[in-house]
Order: sequence, then C-alpha cells, then structure tokens
Amino acid sequence: MLKDWKKISNTKYVNKKRKGTLYIGNSISTGKPDVSIEIGTVKIGKANFPQTHIYEEFKNKSQALRFARNYMRKY
Repeated sequence: MLKDWKKISNTKYVNKKRKGTLYIGNSISTGKPDVSIEIGTVKIGKANFPQTHIYEEFKNKSQALRFARNYMRKY
C-alpha cells in the first residue's frame, strides 16, 4: 500500500513493513530512466540477500514514475 512507503529522497523510497527499498534513477550503461525494487531478505549462511529484486528500464522518466507509483500502490 502507498501509505507503507516513506520517501527518503527524490530517488529513494523505503518500506519498513516489508523491509523494502525502491530507487528511481538513470541506468549507468544506457542512461535511460530505471526503477529498482528490493523487498524482503533471505539469509543464506551468514549473508542476507534480497528475496525479490525487480529492475525495469523505461523510455522516459514519466513512465518510470508511473510504474513506481503503481507498484507502491498495489504492493
């Protein structure tokens, strides 16, 4: 739900309930707008890894923002 996400900066949102982070930025290799989402953690041995990792690239910034808002609203 959207109320579970807290805006930390212009590009970073945090969900403490599901231990998730959402970044909105630009891809280093292509320069296109992108959204990166990591939710939950899985412990393997002594290391913690994200349970779910979603990465999407978009043609423009508005599409990336729309995807991020829709994701935060649904999940």
